Amino acid sequence: MTRPLAAPVAHSQTALALLQESLHTPRYSCACSAIDDLVSPAPTSANPAAAVAFVTGAAGDSSATTFTSTGLVQASVLELVGPPGSGKTRTALGYALHTRFNAIAASRDDDDDDDDDDDDDEDDESTSSTGEEVLLVDAEGSLLPSLIHKTATLFAQHTGGDASDVQAALDGLHYQRITDVSLLIALLYSLPAWLEKHPKVTLLILDSLTSHLRPTSLTPQTRTYILAQLHSLIHRLTFQHKLTIILTSALALKLFDPNGEPTTFGGSNKDAEALLIPQLGESWIPVNEGVQFYRIVLYFDLEGERLTKLLAAPGPTRRTKGEFTMDALGPCDHPTSTAFDDVASQNSQI
Repeated sequence: MTRPLAAPVAHSQTALALLQESLHTPRYSCACSAIDDLVSPAPTSANPAAAVAFVTGAAGDSSATTFTSTGLVQASVLELVGPPGSGKTRTALGYALHTRFNAIAASRDDDDDDDDDDDDDEDDESTSSTGEEVLLVDAEGSLLPSLIHKTATLFAQHTGGDASDVQAALDGLHYQRITDVSLLIALLYSLPAWLEKHPKVTLLILDSLTSHLRPTSLTPQTRTYILAQLHSLIHRLTFQHKLTIILTSALALKLFDPNGEPTTFGGSNKDAEALLIPQLGESWIPVNEGVQFYRIVLYFDLEGERLTKLLAAPGPTRRTKGEFTMDALGPCDHPTSTAFDDVASQNSQI
């Protein structure tokens, strides 16, 4: 049997060093504050700027960092779960495109600064070869290339870009289609070497990973083995490559007895309760090794409104639930939602 992937040992750091690092660590957004706030750390003070100044300088010091820690922190893992049609794939794509267009904008700003500093300095490097890149892994066929291209085009139009921006965004998106479990296993083993050759990739999207890990299509031993490899891989990628990972997975219906123990439909207990739980379970999550893990469920209420709720997080976040809607660009804030009103109220007070 093949030996599992070796996991690195994390170096020890002081609490102050960890906090300073978190304040300057890149964050990833899906351009929807109702979802971004679920993975954003809660302010540690009534005055967020003062809380940051405690770490980086005295209150009122111009060198003190402002509190802008919004979005998914680098080298963390986010699992998006929910029923079909809840928007998991579109939300994951929103993270990918927002990352690429932010990289393009940052590259353009850097080029403008270089021109101001030295008009004679010519730089032929295109925006597609600078900034953060994304690897998209489509395991079910929901993340179609046509959908990616169409959404990128709309995103460019929305941000005032043109066809060159669309091409630059797509040039930084790497696409991989997984059609069966053998290709999934091959991906798990080849990904570290692939990332060594593509060091600009900082975000990994694994869409519909559960489509090849359903209990009905695999033996229990094979499924356990794959989840163990996924566990080791995530630990390795987040620590060695500082890779941010976003997975989308389905929900599974399971029966539990009154004591919370799993049971079956053929069981004798008539008081069993059917619950929807994440289909991947918990064994693949390397939380005991220090990985920051978030789990968000996307779902509908009885009136058909889109809702989101935080199920797991490494610490307090700005909020634990919210309302959102979906347009051609992906998830966005609902103008009449309480989440939108709360964010606006908070911004007016800061």
